[in-house]
Amino acid sequence: MASVWEELRRRSVVRVAIAYAVVSWLILQLADVLIPLLTLPEWVGRLVFLVLVIGFPLALIFAWIFELTPEGIQRDSKVSHDQSVSQQSGRRLNVLIVGALAIVLGYSVMTRNPVNPDEPPIDTAVFNRPMVAVLPFVKTSGDSAFDHLSLGLMDEIIVSLQRLKAFPVVSRGAVLTFQSRDKSVTKTAEELNAQYVVDGSIRADGDNLRVLVTMSDSKGDQVWARPFVLAPDLEGLFTVVEEVAASIAGAVRESEVDRVVVANRPPVAAWEHYIKGLSVVLDWSPDRHDEGRGHIESALEIDPNMAEAWWALGEFEVVEMMFFPASEEESRVRLKKSLGYFLRANEISPFQGGACGCLGFMLAMSNRVSEAFTLLEEALHANPLSTRLRVDYAQVLVSEGRFDEARTMAKSAAGMEPMGWDLAMTFTIRATADLAEGRFDEALANVHRAKYASVRNVYSTPSAILILYVLGDREDATELYREFVSEVPDFSFDNPITVYDLKSIDSVIVSRHRANAEFPPNAMAIVDELASQTATPAN
Repeated sequence: MASVWEELRRRSVVRVAIAYAVVSWLILQLADVLIPLLTLPEWVGRLVFLVLVIGFPLALIFAWIFELTPEGIQRDSKVSHDQSVSQQSGRRLNVLIVGALAIVLGYSVMTRNPVNPDEPPIDTAVFNRPMVAVLPFVKTSGDSAFDHLSLGLMDEIIVSLQRLKAFPVVSRGAVLTFQSRDKSVTKTAEELNAQYVVDGSIRADGDNLRVLVTMSDSKGDQVWARPFVLAPDLEGLFTVVEEVAASIAGAVRESEVDRVVVANRPPVAAWEHYIKGLSVVLDWSPDRHDEGRGHIESALEIDPNMAEAWWALGEFEVVEMMFFPASEEESRVRLKKSLGYFLRANEISPFQGGACGCLGFMLAMSNRVSEAFTLLEEALHANPLSTRLRVDYAQVLVSEGRFDEARTMAKSAAGMEPMGWDLAMTFTIRATADLAEGRFDEALANVHRAKYASVRNVYSTPSAILILYVLGDREDATELYREFVSEVPDFSFDNPITVYDLKSIDSVIVSRHRANAEFPPNAMAIVDELASQTATPAN
């Protein structure tokens, strides 16, 4: 046995095996980078791997049978030991192995994520804190002119709690998706993944409005309750909201909290217009856009420095881009206008989650990607509990091909969004990353999770439809397309927002088309095919 080992060493078979393994690893890493960059078909990577596997035993056989001599390659049996240069060849292989290992080590160091052991990841700190959900208030009596208070009070309390940065707060989108009043507090807390649930009621009390705010824990036990009185003109509304937020924080943390100080609150009249306009934005109702935009513009006439209203104007432009087809020039104008509105909101209220997320997304769409990432990173550092910001950040990451980071960001957002629109987006973002990296089973599972979370979502469902198609589930893709267009009939798939959302999926579709001419050439061709199939009556 010893003689065999010595012969293997003399013929440099062991060195060849080590050198081959190290160099093969480097080739696979290079292929992993270049194949997506050059939009080559997926099978190219598998072919490279297969060639390297087949070549390994051939290289060992070659090293055993042949020897590299000054006269060229000769069979080892024909080279006498005194003429052998195997030692010099072995030394050259040693140099090759050391150099290749140095490259491997350098690559590993450069691509390793730095970890500070003294500072736990921000998500760990966030998810160790209790989650609070604020439900819409129930209006039990009073003038219909105050119907908007049900949404408005919920929205303001959520915003005030988020400003505290003391614990995660379930987003407005998830709560509005839930909205069921026939479930117990325990069931509500379970479905929203919340440890505390805040709700309340609004009723007429003479000339005033009486607001009762209560908070219960996940077991259904009431831990805090307090009534408030509002004048008919809603004077003192924001003071009440601040007191509610501080009291909730105090009850959750079981300690006194300094009262939340909110500077530059808008006049109540501006706030009412904003809430009425916001309801149109959240409902994705293009036919009510003139009405909704009118309310937002009225809010800005009363208070030109109302950041929320500038953000809402930007959202109107986004929705109009998605629902009203326009020429390339008109789309550029709309994009520029929305960018300006989000920028104005950001100037007034820096690092506000919704405005920063939208602004970062629009910057990336405008090919100002480095600016987008800088803004989003700074905003996330200042506002780590904003689900909306995390979702927008993850969408930009996946559209720009940074799949691991996108997946991590989407997972963190999902942990803060138990159900609703944003949750659906976190799953389609993860499915897009999985699809681009060839993780097809994971992609399919995440698409179905997105469908369960929300079908009507104009940001996530188009991606889900196309991923299903690419994965070969044409029947499910057609059915989801049919359901989506029936829910949102005026949606335009080729709008610039959706085109950017589909950027990574479209790259996969293009590569599939290059490998198989029968596969549609791009995302819009698939949409046209599905539209044609849907328009044809079923047998």
